[in-house]
Amino acid sequence: MATPQARIVILGGGFAGAYCARRLSRRLRRRPVEITLINAQNNFTFTPLLIEAATSALEPRHVTVPLRGFLKRCSFVMAQVQSIDLQKQVVTVQPSFGDALPFEFDHLVLALGSITHMPAITGLNEHGYGLKSMSDAMALRDRAIQMLEMANLSPSHKQRRSWLTFAIVGAGYTGVEAAGEFNAFLREALRDYPHVRDSDVRVVLIQR
Repeated sequence: MATPQARIVILGGGFAGAYCARRLSRRLRRRPVEITLINAQNNFTFTPLLIEAATSALEPRHVTVPLRGFLKRCSFVMAQVQSIDLQKQVVTVQPSFGDALPFEFDHLVLALGSITHMPAITGLNEHGYGLKSMSDAMALRDRAIQMLEMANLSPSHKQRRSWLTFAIVGAGYTGVEAAGEFNAFLREALRDYPHVRDSDVRVVLIQR
């Protein structure tokens, strides 16, 4: 009689989840194990390079890796986690279309990551930008280009400087890198905007 497969379900396809699945699949390749990774997107985002994607230093395709190719020995399911029943050892997920699906497990790995912490600062949630995903990076890039376009239409230095003042809060690794990359991106872009001057651009790094 065949030995039943142990079912390992991993929730989350970021650094922790993707590398956990990859490592387990290699170390347990000779054992009767079924590994399933569940994630809301079908790609793995290399988050340290999001700043480069936001400033066009890298193409977005160079910052994301398809999970199916990354996890050659694992099953992959693109769906949102709906519920976890630890007693019955079942995870229920919701794909983009159709009904919710149950996945039974013997071992469960929770690697769902974190969310951007927005302090209780007036206006931050309404006007601030986070940087956790590729969509965040693209939103930042689009905003910077929009401001350049607006500044190029204005005859007033004061107004151009207003459009092209970017404030970055937090002088940790990400904040310092973001300030440097955006400063370089904006100044290099000036060659395509004949009515914008170098003195119109200001990048402010704020740290308490």
